[in-house]
Parts: sequence; C-alpha cells; structure tokens
Amino acid sequence: MKTKMIACLLPLFTVAGLLAAKDSGPVRRAADSRINVQFVEPEKFTDLHDRWTGTSASTREHVLGELRKHLQQRGETVLREDLHLNIRVTDVDLAGDFEPGRAPHADDVRIIRTIYPVRIKLQFQLSDSTGTVLAEGERTLSDFGRIGDPFPRSDPLRYEKEVLRDWMHKEFRAWRKE
Repeated sequence: MKTKMIACLLPLFTVAGLLAAKDSGPVRRAADSRINVQFVEPEKFTDLHDRWTGTSASTREHVLGELRKHLQQRGETVLREDLHLNIRVTDVDLAGDFEPGRAPHADDVRIIRTIYPVRIKLQFQLSDSTGTVLAEGERTLSDFGRIGDPFPRSDPLRYEKEVLRDWMHKEFRAWRKE
C-alpha cells in the first residue's frame, strides 16, 4: 500500500529538486568529502523501489539525495576535521504507511503513527587521517519522531533526518568536535 506515497510526494520533490538544481553550485564528488554516503541497490529498498506506481528514478534520487546531504552536513558538523566516515545505506523504510478505506479519498495519504516507524539499515566505518579504523559496524535505526523535533513539519523527511541525527550524535560521541 505504500505505492501511493511517492505519488503524493512527487510534486513536492519535483519542485524541491528543480529549486535545488537551480541554486546548487558545483556537485561535490564523494571523493572530495570526509563523509561519504553510498546507497546500496536503492531500487530494492523497502520504500522507493521501482515497483511503485508513480515512482521515478528522479524521485528516488531526490529522496536519497536529501538523506545523503543531511548525513554529510551532520557529519561535517559533528566529527573532528581529521576523521573520515563511510556510510553504506542498505535499506530505507520511510515513516508512515497507507491505510486504505480510512476515509473517502484518503487512500493515497501517508498516515504517520508510531506503529509505522522509520527504519534505516546501514553499515559504517570511521577512520582517522592515516586510515586507521576507529569504529565500524552495522546498525538498524528505528525510531519515531518526538514532539518538538528540530525539523519543520513541512519537511517530508523530518522523521528520517531525526533518526539519522540522533544516531550520529550517539554513535560518534567520542569523536565529536569540541
């Protein structure tokens, strides 16, 4: 039933993508960043896979681009300058789901409830400037937004961003900037 979620978000992501493309400067290559984010087979993710009606590769790329940008910005903010972080995201299950028959003409509305939390599976490796691995592992991040979260209610990925922000804050506490 998640097939209609992207169709609902498509106009928003299309406009946001066009604005981002217009305003963004040169694209930063992964090799240029201390925080590298890779999405492994995103077409097979719980959400954002090709079988969805209305889903396009550009929509998926926009959603994943937003998550990548968030992870890179958080990493640059949180981690010391001498550290490098590689993240491989292996699955994304966006917060919320569809409840057909809930109300007339609401079958394509994503319902946000605690029974439909965000779930993101990832692998990471943190290393210093000499290449020494300081931390690595696999995590399944799952949580649901709390009242007063720092992301605007208008941000369709606010729950996903909150989970990623919390993970970075807790996971890399020992290597944070002072």
